[in-house]
Amino acid sequence: KRRIGAKIIGRDRVLDLALLQLKGGKSVENLKPTELGSSEKVRIGESVFAIGNPFGLTHTVTAGIISAKNRAIGVGALDNFLQTDASINFGNSGGPLFDLHGDVIGINTAINAQGQNLGFAIPIDEAKAHLDELKNFGYVVRPWLGVLGETITPALQHYYNLPTDHGVVVVKFAAKAPAKTAGLTNGDIVVKVNDQDIKERADVQRLLAKAKPGDKVSVKALRGARVLNVEVKVTAAPDTSEMPEGVF
Repeated sequence: KRRIGAKIIGRDRVLDLALLQLKGGKSVENLKPTELGSSEKVRIGESVFAIGNPFGLTHTVTAGIISAKNRAIGVGALDNFLQTDASINFGNSGGPLFDLHGDVIGINTAINAQGQNLGFAIPIDEAKAHLDELKNFGYVVRPWLGVLGETITPALQHYYNLPTDHGVVVVKFAAKAPAKTAGLTNGDIVVKVNDQDIKERADVQRLLAKAKPGDKVSVKALRGARVLNVEVKVTAAPDTSEMPEGVF
């Protein structure tokens, strides 16, 4: 056993990802990095295996297959998780998901505690697409509306007598928020973005993840009995790893 120090170069809460730089001089020269494969080329039914430290049991290896691709599980902005029946337990998060060539095709991140053999991994292509940003800026550059929003629940709808049972209520704005500049205000309810229905906050985050800073997105919102249709020019968000949950 040996311990190797590391420095955090960049991190992103949306991807549940951090880029580390190993410290140790000659002590790390003999380390051989794994190859990053292609999650796009992965086929359903393909054999995979995961390595992690569940419950402190180091170097645990589990095997299975890719059960599905492009899964949305209601966690953050991603809607393209790899689903696998390889056992991914608490403590596996952040560990690699390998194909049979030994290439990393995913980063283990979540389990469904209500069912067995339901594990999820971030596609490695998603991580590779943002490595340069993590290295150069320390965070992933993402577009945002500058809104702190709250998903409508039955209790929230009843208490405030809201005109809809779905959507996201605008609670407050960040400084120079693009959505505020476009005409939205506190209490507005976002029900569509780019003509896609919004059921919860994660829906907005997933749709924004497909845009780039400078793009224009259409937003349909309710203000009491009024229906608003505004066009918002999204800007680059500050470091998303430092933002409170619920900001998009």
